Amino acid sequence: ERTNDNIEFLIGNNNGSGLIYLLDDDSADDEGAAIDSFYQTGYATSPTRILWGYLSANINGDGTAQLYEYKGDQNTARPLRGWTISEFGSNNKERQTQVIRERVSVKVGTNYAGHHFSLQGLYLWMRPATTQLIRGRN
Repeated sequence: ERTNDNIEFLIGNNNGSGLIYLLDDDSADDEGAAIDSFYQTGYATSPTRILWGYLSANINGDGTAQLYEYKGDQNTARPLRGWTISEFGSNNKERQTQVIRERVSVKVGTNYAGHHFSLQGLYLWMRPATTQLIRGRN
């Protein structure tokens, strides 16, 4: 409780700096560093190899939305070209992915101070791949 009778939620971070932090819902940064925000889909899977053709989304916000494609597991991220987003109007975006895999997940996020996004829909186009890996000898 402060001397003005306000009760505030204060947090220490145990990093040895001795700083005490105030939890502020309106803050867009953490001591000048960006607060990462992202959304990652679950893995879309198929028993056969699938051509993941393009990604489509309705997204608005401020700044740049960064895109990553995870193939197989969380250790195989591939950055895709990001989207410049705006707060005004409907922002339907598309990005070519062109990957052949059994499992794919997509991550959309921002990591710059003051940047944010709102994602209303995310679609990943897919169809069975026309080519397959051949294992064996010639």
